Amino acid sequence: MRALLGRPDASALLPAITCPTLLLCGRQDHWNPLDSHVDMRERIPAARLEVIEDAGHTITMEAPQAVAEAIAAWLTEDCTTIRRDPGRA
Repeated sequence: MRALLGRPDASALLPAITCPTLLLCGRQDHWNPLDSHVDMRERIPAARLEVIEDAGHTITMEAPQAVAEAIAAWLTEDCTTIRRDPGRA
């Protein structure tokens, strides 16, 4: 935990993320709460935020089906857009 708390704040780098980004947050996450995810979504130009109800910080263990569905939906929607953009490799 000390290692996590001692990390430098990298939030100033978030606007430089140019690829589509999916942010997942458990509604009951007290370690990294929803408002911090909303802040990240606002700073990352191509970010999408999905809130997983009835889950906390360990959403992949607490709500694996909801996480899988959110990722599948995001990949279907956002990756289709990427492939259609002729300016991307």
